[in-house]
This record gives sequence, C-alpha cells and structure tokens, in this order.
Amino acid sequence: MALLSLVICSLLWFSGLQQSLQRPSVNGILSIRQLELSAQVAPLLPAYLRQGLAEEQRPLEQLRKSLNERIEQPAATPRPAEKLELALLDARAGDRLTANRRLADLEQQVTPAQLPLLTSLASGESLGRGESPASGIYQSSGEASQSEQAIKALLEPWSLAPLTRQLACEQLGGSASLCKNPAAERQALLRWLTVSCLPVLLLLAGLGLLGREGWRLWRRGG
Repeated sequence: MALLSLVICSLLWFSGLQQSLQRPSVNGILSIRQLELSAQVAPLLPAYLRQGLAEEQRPLEQLRKSLNERIEQPAATPRPAEKLELALLDARAGDRLTANRRLADLEQQVTPAQLPLLTSLASGESLGRGESPASGIYQSSGEASQSEQAIKALLEPWSLAPLTRQLACEQLGGSASLCKNPAAERQALLRWLTVSCLPVLLLLAGLGLLGREGWRLWRRGG
C-alpha cells in the first residue's frame, strides 16, 4: 500500500511538472538559464568536453537566439538587464547595428546612473588595458588601472548577473582578471553538474531500487 501511494504521488507530481514546463514562459526561462550556465562553465571544463559543448550546443549563440525569441514575444515584458544581455550578445556576434538599436531603445527604460554604460557600449571604444581599437594607442599600467576603475564605475549601477557583467566588461575592454569571477564560475559549474548529472544519477538509483525489489519478489515467489 505504501509503495502504491508513492507511485501515485510521483505520477501526480510528474504530471503537474510536465504541464508547467509546457508553458512557453516557464520553458523559455528554464532554457535560457541552462544556456547561461553552459556559457559560464564552458571555460572550466576539460578541453575535450569544452570542444564538444562548443560544437554541439554553442551556448552563447543559442542563448542569443532564445533571448531574442522571448523578448520579441508580443506579451513579453523583459527586464532591462535581459535587453542589455541580448544587445551584448548581438555585438559579440558582430551585429553592431542591431546591438546599438537595442541599446538606444534601452535608454528610455533605465535610470540616469545606468545610462553611461549604454553610451560607452554603443560607442564601441575600448576602455580597458591594451590597445584601443578606436585610437590604436597602447595604455600604460597607470592608465590601465584608471580604465579598470572606470569600467567598474560603469557596471556598478546595474547589479548584473555574472555572465552579463562579464560580457559587458569584455566589450568595454576589461582584462580577464577584472571581467571574470572565479567564485561565480565555480558556483555555476556546481549548478550545471547538478542540473546535467543529477537526473541521470537519480534515474540509475531508481532503477537499482526497482531491480532490488524485483529480485526480492522473485526470490519470495520462488
């Protein structure tokens, strides 16, 4: 009786979960979050796994497509951070025209403190260390330090998610040490492993338990 109750409850739970996942808004959000995790953890994976992930899923490209589909829905009410993320992905893909159009539209929805980031991104000028694509001039270490402080000041009013912050920082010309967040990457890797591997482990554990119970029933019957 207890086993039958467990089976019935599991079926009801699975049915409710399946119905909720079939809603476009829920399914779209889950897909976007999974792609964001994949994009974050790709640099942390071994070379052979990273290559497979890049070839099969291309997480940033898929993320761009999924975000665009969600934002372009008639009833969608995307947050400014989501629009910014899509603009950054457009720019990263080489579509500067679309990226700048999105940034211009976004200017009407943000606070005055958030506007400087949009202006800097639209200009396409690198503020970080190294060679500026606009001027072709190399920065000194002191200038680089000032530039990194300027990048931090531009990003601070937004309180962006780790991946969006990294994309914005890289587009502004920030160094790897400034743009990457090792702690956030490790947390993303843990979540990615949980989402990707835990269902398989649970399935194997469930099959093992069913096999054990079946063996016990067979022995009792024999």
